[in-house]
Amino acid sequence: MADSNTGKYRLPFVKTEADVNAQKQLTAEQKALGISNLKKVPLTDGYALMGGDPEAQALVSMFENSLQHLLVPDMQANPGSPMNLITIRTAQRYKVEWMLGLMTRITEASIPTLGVKDFRAGNLGMMDQPDSAIWTAEQSLSLRFADALIDRAMTDGIMAEARKTWGEQRTIRLILWCGFVQHWTMIIDAGGLKWVPGSSSALERGINPAMITNMLRPKVAKTWDGLMSVWSSLQPPKPLAE
Repeated sequence: MADSNTGKYRLPFVKTEADVNAQKQLTAEQKALGISNLKKVPLTDGYALMGGDPEAQALVSMFENSLQHLLVPDMQANPGSPMNLITIRTAQRYKVEWMLGLMTRITEASIPTLGVKDFRAGNLGMMDQPDSAIWTAEQSLSLRFADALIDRAMTDGIMAEARKTWGEQRTIRLILWCGFVQHWTMIIDAGGLKWVPGSSSALERGINPAMITNMLRPKVAKTWDGLMSVWSSLQPPKPLAE
């Protein structure tokens, strides 16, 4: 099957230059950005749903890259890691079929390619039981942390455990990551994206160390450095006149 989703959508679905040029709401400048984005953003069906607004699409991709950079060496496709479990649990809790299908397939395929020893595909069927002995202590915390954030039911105990395990900075960054994933659940649900077998076949083959070293890490680092350069160039606002 072709690497595209064949369903019906409530938002423009943009994956080719012709798709960009067909967006009548875009200016010539925005179309040029949209065409450029085709080579910069991950061409998943999720990002294709944002192709009707190339500026927003670029903004989301930059935020994702930057947040991933701040959470290195973790990554959302690393089976059983905090980012991975928070992503899958959020998709599961919000009943977002496409994201859940994609992430579970990537996770399963990446177990052998990344040489993961403390996580198996069968763990994915146990996510409603975070206290099970099938999980490591950090994996259990990741699931309980995600549930507490989603339910707006954080406790002093879970937060203390998170700060002890991850430290202050990583705890804050994982909160931001959970919020970022929740944003995607809204985009995907609003756009009516459903799981279609083969729709993300390239990603379903899993992540390998060479992809991380040669592609993913340099991309997120470059995005972060660029944003910090812009941030450093900004001047503090002048105080308001009394």
